[in-house]
Amino acid sequence: MVAKVSAFAVLQLVLASSGLSAQSADPPRVWPDEGPFSWPPRATEPSIVADDLRTHVYQLAADSMTGRAAGTRGNFMATTYVASVFQRLGLRPAGDNGTYFQIVPVEGAEPNSPARNVIAILPGSDPALRGQYVLVGAHNDHEGLLSQALDHDALRAFNWVMRPQGANDRPGAPTREQQVRIDSLIAYARSIRPPRPDTVMNGADDDASGTGVLLEIAERFATGAAPRRSIVFISHAAEEGGLIGSRHFTDNPTVSLDSIVAAHNMDMVGNGGVADVRFGGPAQVQMLGARRLSAEFGDMIDSLNAVRAETMAIDYYWDRTNALNRFCRSDQVSYFRHTIPVTYFSTGYSIDYHMPTDEPQYIDYDHSARVGRFVHEIMSAVANRPTRLRVLPPEERDMSAQCGR
Repeated sequence: MVAKVSAFAVLQLVLASSGLSAQSADPPRVWPDEGPFSWPPRATEPSIVADDLRTHVYQLAADSMTGRAAGTRGNFMATTYVASVFQRLGLRPAGDNGTYFQIVPVEGAEPNSPARNVIAILPGSDPALRGQYVLVGAHNDHEGLLSQALDHDALRAFNWVMRPQGANDRPGAPTREQQVRIDSLIAYARSIRPPRPDTVMNGADDDASGTGVLLEIAERFATGAAPRRSIVFISHAAEEGGLIGSRHFTDNPTVSLDSIVAAHNMDMVGNGGVADVRFGGPAQVQMLGARRLSAEFGDMIDSLNAVRAETMAIDYYWDRTNALNRFCRSDQVSYFRHTIPVTYFSTGYSIDYHMPTDEPQYIDYDHSARVGRFVHEIMSAVANRPTRLRVLPPEERDMSAQCGR
């Protein structure tokens, strides 16, 4: 998710350089939402399940990926990982020159580490409909490395009290009461483990979570009966730089844009608990855009959700208000501007949004898996419809979010 403000415009909890002891590989836990510090990779299964997501996210958001900034070695490693999963699943390459990759020009890319969209196709089963596509995507980049180390737990303590939406919030200085709460949280953390200098913007929620769900949806489709229409799986590059990868794909498509029936974008699907967001909970999902170009799209999703055994609690607040310019800050915009029906799925902002504390141990993997199963069912319904989704005439479209190009 593209940031609205600088992540550290307010807070500068810079560590002193003297005498901090190193942490163990799996330190004692401090935070109520904190899972294991590490997760050994393991074979994944056809179903969309929490442990498979852990396998993907712990690798994609590891410190070794150095924050996956577009055009860096870390991001190149991440896109190689995504392509390796597509290849293992037997999906057809849909990038440039018979590869899974579409090179995306970004300023300042490191030598031999270009930014890349990663694109694959599962051909449809119906000869009359397989030339139409249902697209699903998430972005593979984040913000790289900080120039100054921050104390991980002290930063989280500040945000716990002052910045429930992470970098979106600009709270100013704490009150005396707020400072007492922050100091208490820091003292509790210090009683359990030493300070940890943190410079990596891991991007576990933003958007290794969406990428992990993308890979799980790909495996679910690849190991089941093919739907009637074809499926496009795309890992977008350079979203954080201004939706650059999705714009590059829609300006230079490897399949005809006219043939894309609907686009599904997942960005930040790793939190959304009761304590995280308004209307939060284990079945929560924030959904934007489904009725902006095709009322039929939104109606179909609601009808599907009403009869599912695993009903989702859909939050339309952000779509109605477009608070924080939300609709315009992720890759669905690139498809929207080409009049392709879109839906954006998220579990919302958290205290770790655009912070170095956005690490894999804080992701709610059961919740993410539930969102993934929902998106897969929506895509299956769209892919198997006898007719395309009806696009509204221009005078009936919701163009309230003027995102520009």
